[in-house]
Amino acid sequence: MCNATAIILGDKHPETLRLIVNVAMMYTLERRFDEADQQYRRVLERMEEVLGPDHENVRRIRMHIV
Repeated sequence: MCNATAIILGDKHPETLRLIVNVAMMYTLERRFDEADQQYRRVLERMEEVLGPDHENVRRIRMHIV
């Protein structure tokens, strides 16, 4: 789903970023912490580019990174 969305909407589109966060959250719930961390870092990099480093959503994502 994320890959198709990224191809259609772009990898920095808000919907794509939301889906990546959802995947990361699911990995966390499944205790797949390394995979969750990778997804959070992936989305953080893109959100910082789009929203800037001080945006509220960027700060929220930072809290999830170990």
